[in-house]
Amino acid sequence: MLYSEKESNLIEFFQSMCNQEICLFPVSDDTERIVSLLRDPDNWKKWIDSSDKKSPPPDFYCDEFSLMMEVMRVDDHGRKPHGNIVNPTYEREHIIERELMENGLYGFFPKLKRVYINAKTDLPTLEDHNYSFYLENFRRTIEKHVSHIPNYKKNHPGYKLIFFIFDESSAYVEKGNEPRVIKGETVAICQQHWFFADKAFTDCFMDSDIDYVVWCAPFKYLTALCGDPIQVHAAVIDIKATCFKAKEYDALKMMSAEE
Repeated sequence: MLYSEKESNLIEFFQSMCNQEICLFPVSDDTERIVSLLRDPDNWKKWIDSSDKKSPPPDFYCDEFSLMMEVMRVDDHGRKPHGNIVNPTYEREHIIERELMENGLYGFFPKLKRVYINAKTDLPTLEDHNYSFYLENFRRTIEKHVSHIPNYKKNHPGYKLIFFIFDESSAYVEKGNEPRVIKGETVAICQQHWFFADKAFTDCFMDSDIDYVVWCAPFKYLTALCGDPIQVHAAVIDIKATCFKAKEYDALKMMSAEE
């Protein structure tokens, strides 16, 4: 199994982050407690992994904390052009995995537990990933899991629900002026995309029956000519208590920082 297809591995990304990479909305005892219950090794041992196909959903629960958590992946590659979901990156990952298995990777390394594959599709950037794919994929994934909430609550009555969103997308920016070449580098004046506060995304879950969202986005990196941009790679949101004002971005001006 690929590293990113096992739910507990995705939680490991969040557990390995620096505190400075994680934003809390709001900063409160509750959000700090959620971070501790997921990142502290002693607390994490108390969670039951029910992510296998035979166990009732959601993916994790903890009787001591009266919490349950569903884990999901989103990215900016997937799209649904003709009724079927297409994801060239995932497809390429599985091709590489199959090639490694056929060439005896696991035989050479019998103790190998995890394989992480960073696949490239060689598609032009806009055909490989873009903001439109990102938002469409996010909406589709969240709506699917929201529709299963009654079942989660039936299996664990009275427990609070966490949606753990593992976001594999690149960083995005809202373009200002046209890119220009300065000292041999192509640069543009852009506004950083605060993914966790983008109204188009937060509208997908703010009015649903979720208690907390843990949004982990470890691959969003930006570079700038002047100074270092703030690199936020996770947000913990208390749905019932947060009061930040979500921002509306111009979808036509959004571009991947990898362009």
